[in-house]
Amino acid sequence: MVGPLWIYDLMLKRGQLIGSTIRGRTHAEKAALAQDIAPTMVPLPARGLVRVAVDSTFPPDRYRDAYDRLAEAGKLGKVILTCE
Repeated sequence: MVGPLWIYDLMLKRGQLIGSTIRGRTHAEKAALAQDIAPTMVPLPARGLVRVAVDSTFPPDRYRDAYDRLAEAGKLGKVILTCE
């Protein structure tokens, strides 16, 4: 991990940020990709290098509220069911 990416700096250098989806790949290809990147990517959140935006959390008994929140506009992050 090099550090944060500042979009303005990228724009000044006329750089590109290229992404890809894996939606069209087979399950075997997706599994192989997950195994390849897991050792690098999985530790990053625990080390504070990647942050996941969380909109709200709900205990399992409030799953209906969580589902309703998914349907609402204005979410800024993931809706999570906790496993406590």
